[in-house]
Parts: sequence; structure tokens; C-alpha cells
Amino acid sequence: MKKYLILGALAITSLIGCDKDDELRVFDAEGGQTLIGFVNESEDLRIVENGTGTLRIPVNVSTVSDQDRTFNISLNDDSDALEDSYDLPDTFTVPAGEYTGFIEINGVDEDVEVDPRGIIIDLVGNGDDVIVEDDNSQVVVRVFQVCPVPEDYLVGSYSFENGITVTGPTFGDQNFDEGDVEITIGPAETQRTFTRQLLPANGGNVQSVVIDLGCESALRFGTTLATGFTNLIYVPNPNSTATYDLDDDEEFTVDYIENPNNAFAPTSGVATFEIEKNDD
Repeated sequence: MKKYLILGALAITSLIGCDKDDELRVFDAEGGQTLIGFVNESEDLRIVENGTGTLRIPVNVSTVSDQDRTFNISLNDDSDALEDSYDLPDTFTVPAGEYTGFIEINGVDEDVEVDPRGIIIDLVGNGDDVIVEDDNSQVVVRVFQVCPVPEDYLVGSYSFENGITVTGPTFGDQNFDEGDVEITIGPAETQRTFTRQLLPANGGNVQSVVIDLGCESALRFGTTLATGFTNLIYVPNPNSTATYDLDDDEEFTVDYIENPNNAFAPTSGVATFEIEKNDD
């Protein structure tokens, strides 16, 4: 992995003794060079069934200007998303006075499926005054179909309980703290989210739990959660068969994979939690 050294007025060209993978690349900010890099490694372009979708991908730059600046991007050949399902520009603009610009992708449901396909985007430097940050040079955009969900579905006050679990009880704990939760829409319109503490008796992380309401009534645990203990995480279950019914949002059972890395001895497996709507 290459690392950048941002200098004040001078550019040092010597290398510090280290392995090739830790080569120190010199970056001269005051000499007019601009470092660019994606904020995230992956993004989701959600396209509504028989409709459209839009995604704005943030890109950070290391310098500011009093004029708008345009930078180049390219579509990686390993992309497998259907060409007619999205419109990708060749450039993006960082407005004057800003350190962040956005690549906007417009999607349309042209045979888009529930299973994701990928758009791989590379930042393009010029080797002179625009330098691409090695570790943040590429983003993978997952393109998939979503189905409309009413705004008031699975929203409001619910009670939360752990179901089948192994990790928490192994440590005299619970996978999540139990009690009432306030479920809201987001980050996307077909997702629901609420906050819970993981392994509460051991002081685990407080995280945002995400539930995906997919097409064909698929109900999925929607994110990876880090407990705060090395390699001990909860992740989506790729073989989940949980479903939901748009005519009923009273009770749900959500499954996920606990501890897929087998950290601290507990065996990885399918775990569950249950949420039930509270009376008004």
C-alpha cells in the first residue's frame, strides 16, 4: 500500500527504508498538486421497479479553489451492470470553495433484477497536478431493483427481543440490548433503521441496525455490525428466507449470521431477533 506525504513548501524525493509495499510517495500540495479519492469503497444504486433511481457518489479533493474544477472518471471493464440500466458521466465537478464533488448516476429499470450487478468506477489522474489516492481510487456501485414500500410501514415504536443466539450467552450477555426501539425510514426508502447496543453487558458498540424490505417480500438484515471486539461481527444471512407482508406490520423475525469469523471461540451460525409493534 502506498502512502502520501503532504508537504508544505518542499517535495522530498528520497525514500525511507521500507518494503516496496510501504513505499512513501511524495505529494506536493503547495506546488499545485491535488489529491483525489472516493469517500466509500462501495455504493448502492437502488432502482424502483418499473421506475428510476439516482445515486450521488462523493469524491474528496485535497485542495480548494475559487473556480469550479472538473475531474475525469472511467468505467472499469470488469463492470457487469446492464448498459441500458444506467447513465454514467465521464467527469464530475467540484464547485468553487468546496473540497467535495459528486458523481451522479441515473438508473432506469431496464431488466434490472433484485440480485445486484456492479458498476466499477475508476478515478483518473493526469500524473501531474491531479493525483489519485491509491487506496481510494475505485468504487463499486451495486445496481439492483427495489419495490415501493408505504412510508408508514414498519415505522414507529416497537419492542425488541433477541431470539436464537449463541454469541451473547457465551459471554454472559445478549447479542443486542432489549427494550423499546423507534424505527424510522432510511438510509433508503425501502430500508428501516433503529439503534441498539451490541453485547451491552460487556460495553459493546452502539450501532444502527438496518432492515431491508426487498422485492418479492424479502426481509433482510441489511448491514454489517461491529460489536467492538476484534473480528466479532454480525452480518447479513445470504440464505435468509424471511419475508414480510405489506398488509401486516405487527411482528417480524429477522435472521442474520453471528460471528462469521469464529472470534473468541463461539461458533458462527444463524441468529435471530424479534420486533413487535407497540400499542398506540
